[in-house]
Amino acid sequence: MELRKRWLTILMVVVFGIALIISGVAMFQASHQNQSKPGEREKPAEVLDELTGINVKVPGSEKDSYWDLTVSKMAKDQTTARLEGIRGDYVLNKQASYHLTAQTGMIDWRTRTMELSGEVRFWTADGKELTAERIRWDQAQGRIIAEHRVRLKGPGLSLDASKLDASLDLDQVRFSGTTKVTYRR
Repeated sequence: MELRKRWLTILMVVVFGIALIISGVAMFQASHQNQSKPGEREKPAEVLDELTGINVKVPGSEKDSYWDLTVSKMAKDQTTARLEGIRGDYVLNKQASYHLTAQTGMIDWRTRTMELSGEVRFWTADGKELTAERIRWDQAQGRIIAEHRVRLKGPGLSLDASKLDASLDLDQVRFSGTTKVTYRR
């Protein structure tokens, strides 16, 4: 009986010791889980530069063209820029050809696309005006895509639609969704 108690005590000490070792290993792994492995580089945290009251130039789709934007606030990293309080001109052959305003926007420097939102207004020198909640400009295609409460006004003509796909000069236009046309003589 005495021998049995002794073995039982030794067994309990061994089991308790193993449990203690396992819990220590688990805590060690948990505390070092977020650290990088040897030889691996840690990814740097996303760095955003915030600027206020600046001019931004975005390359255009034609030779010698660019968007000259004045923004009240810009936060940028290496691939994108988020803009607020946007006003700008599309400069073609050293002359402002198209104009725009928007509350907010984003530029993707890799694809050279610009997406504007919040009461976006775009107009041309020949009297055409496009308004929408969101307008996207694709540099590669030289196209404007407008969505949500789209309205295109021209001399004697007004068009409302859900979506618009147009050339930058608003001469070649394709509407989709519910469309309403008003013509005045």
